[in-house]
Amino acid sequence: MSLLAVFALLAATAVNPVGAQDSTESTPEESNPDRDPSRDLLNLDDDGRQSPILHGIWSDGSTVWVSDGHIADKIFAYDFDSGERIADKDNDGLRVDWHRNVRDMWSDGTIMWVAIDDSRDWLFAYELESGSRRNERDIDLKDPYDGVSSAEWAAYRNGKPRGLWGDGTTLWVSDHNGVIFAYDLETGAFSDERSFSTGFGLKDWVRGIWSDGLTMWLLEGKTKQILAYELATGRRQPHYDIDADVEAFSHYNYDGEFGPAGLWSDGTTMWVPIGKFSSNKGIYAFHMPERPALKSLGLSDAGMSPRFSTETTSYQSGTVPTWLDSVTVTAEATSLTVSGDAPSGIVSIEPADADPDEDGHQVDLSPGANTITVTVTAAGGAAKVYSIEVERDHPETFDRVPEHDVEFSPELVQSHGGNISPGGLWSDGTTMWVGDYHSNSVFAVNPKTGEHEPARDIGVSYTIWSSDGLWSDGTTMWISDPSNPNERRLAAHNLESGDHEPEHDIELPVENRRPSGLWSDGTTIWVANRSSQRIFAYDLATGVLDDTLSFETASGNRNPSGLWSNGTTMWVTDDQDKTTVYAYALESGAALTNFWFHPDGDGANTTKRSLWSDGDFMWLGEFAEPEGDDFFGTGSLKAYKMPPSAALESLEIGRAVDTGSGSGSSAKSSTAATPAESQIEYIDFGTFAPFTPNYRATVNNRVSNVFVSATSEVSDATVQIEPGSGTGNRHQVNLDVGENEITILVHSADGSNWQTYTVTIHRNPVGGL
Repeated sequence: MSLLAVFALLAATAVNPVGAQDSTESTPEESNPDRDPSRDLLNLDDDGRQSPILHGIWSDGSTVWVSDGHIADKIFAYDFDSGERIADKDNDGLRVDWHRNVRDMWSDGTIMWVAIDDSRDWLFAYELESGSRRNERDIDLKDPYDGVSSAEWAAYRNGKPRGLWGDGTTLWVSDHNGVIFAYDLETGAFSDERSFSTGFGLKDWVRGIWSDGLTMWLLEGKTKQILAYELATGRRQPHYDIDADVEAFSHYNYDGEFGPAGLWSDGTTMWVPIGKFSSNKGIYAFHMPERPALKSLGLSDAGMSPRFSTETTSYQSGTVPTWLDSVTVTAEATSLTVSGDAPSGIVSIEPADADPDEDGHQVDLSPGANTITVTVTAAGGAAKVYSIEVERDHPETFDRVPEHDVEFSPELVQSHGGNISPGGLWSDGTTMWVGDYHSNSVFAVNPKTGEHEPARDIGVSYTIWSSDGLWSDGTTMWISDPSNPNERRLAAHNLESGDHEPEHDIELPVENRRPSGLWSDGTTIWVANRSSQRIFAYDLATGVLDDTLSFETASGNRNPSGLWSNGTTMWVTDDQDKTTVYAYALESGAALTNFWFHPDGDGANTTKRSLWSDGDFMWLGEFAEPEGDDFFGTGSLKAYKMPPSAALESLEIGRAVDTGSGSGSSAKSSTAATPAESQIEYIDFGTFAPFTPNYRATVNNRVSNVFVSATSEVSDATVQIEPGSGTGNRHQVNLDVGENEITILVHSADGSNWQTYTVTIHRNPVGGL
């Protein structure tokens, strides 16, 4: 029977055994609060034995075996519920020439190991069911001349074994010298790393032992205490001690041979056998301490120091990189958090699980200090709190770079006559177009000098009150207006002429009644809605709302205004929150707190509604502040350093073709680097763009593998390709029939930025085109 099976039996054991005696009838009045007389097993049938000395004890939850210090050849069996003798389960025939009495025993459900009197330093093995000898499983106890690896145990000998307990792999043996010796249960080899000293050294003080796998309890003879030790370290745990100083034990001389040597527990009650000097010979019960504790605690993707111990409640992970935005916490309560037949301890973890569908408890990390608390509560209400401190690195990005600010020329900052309230930004890299929240004009400026370029202004011909959001595909510019309550549309204008092109207008639903910032990847256009916490997505060609790409903003981002994205991350300003620029995953809308930044630190600042980036720097349009009907200050564009690039410069996927085969090449998706040893036929998966994350291709059945070449924009970025193997531009991926997903993960050198690209290749079945 396995150890797990044994504990399964224990869980089914009745709380009050039938054989238990009421304390008012069978025992003296007890004042010890640790005592549980209701679970005593008293007045056991002694078969006419004179003055039995009950020494050792072990149970499988239904039968309890007890040894007698006067009987050398038998271990007696009793029904655990009723206390009645079960003679056919006795272990008979134990006596050998050197046996005088049985001190204690322990079983794994199949073999029972027996510690005899202190004349021999062996543990003898017997079949539990039949009682027959199993000599080959005997354990030769440690001798001081064994030459063990640890000098700590060189002076100790396990020559007078007292108590036994095992976990199915290791067997621990107490000795009169105060040491708990450990042995490999399979080989019998002494294990110095699992042995420990109790701190006691006088003869016969150290007796029975029992453990739940975390704490070991030891019956200590002189003080009549059941003392607690951490099993892994041997450290004392006095808060888990059990007071065993009761009247029934008071006559024992623990320097002699008569003191009880065994302990056994089902996790809620501890039983101690006693006999010679008690009128109520039997097995006395004590309450186990209610102990809320963790058996295990783990943290994925981050270290945890110190090493986990059930008694250590504070841990640190050290500093994790900024790209690590979440960790998984796993925790399991120890079995000793039960009370009677109540369920095991309840484990709760804070913050709340960020993704309940995933295994473990997901915790999102913010930049800086993060505290994770794990609380384990016992059935009786006692609780213990463990904490893990995780320091997430702040990205060394979004630093102010004033030398790249764009200060508008004077003609653009005249009160209400120029661009004092930049409400929308878009650039083709040569000219920066700047909307104005307090006028219907879109002004063109030189992004390096801030000089006005009036020839490229767009004098908006459509009924627009505020030019608050801009985006262009290089031919048409779409302009949003959150101020006109009669119109809900993105008004399309020709970028060159400034003429209104109504056929390209995008009509907006009533929910998007105050459109502000705009950004598009050329297929979908995203629109911030200033009156709700939502970013709407529309098909750029048809204007149809796409709810699958729309998303809610974070709780603090109540009035989203400006938008800009690099194709994977979208940054969003807020009309009311002047302290934060928020960031979200473009595909899912999930908040990316590691990319949030505070443009003016933590103090008050002016409104920064619009934003645009060239990938290296981000410019935020700063409003002039109102003072009555006038405005003071000047509108300008403030520059911030973007995170280090984690984009790919090129991505190619091809298959090797024998040189001279005559096979032509399909259109390349980017500039090719041809390997010297073969010709590459490139697979068309569409036009690669550094900020476009997803691609798809179909190949015929004969294409069983492909080579992936991925080059970062910066030389010190890390590029990982999964699955497959290889280096450089020869990373090989084998293809199964059907869908095959190739992931390319790029990390910037400092870890503060990352991007993921996915190419799905469908390999047709045999006969497929």
